[in-house]
Amino acid sequence: MPDGSLEVSFLLSGAQEMIPWLMTWGSTIEPLEPQWLRQALAEQLAKALEIYHT
Repeated sequence: MPDGSLEVSFLLSGAQEMIPWLMTWGSTIEPLEPQWLRQALAEQLAKALEIYHT
């Protein structure tokens, strides 16, 4: 991409295992689609924030 970012796509039979891997990238990534993956990642990150925000 012109700004130096990358666009990556994956074809998976089961994408749930991808959520922990995506979380290792922290705030350096933004999944664009599918929407359910964005939502699932957001939920996991919110849970992590609850743990550390005490």
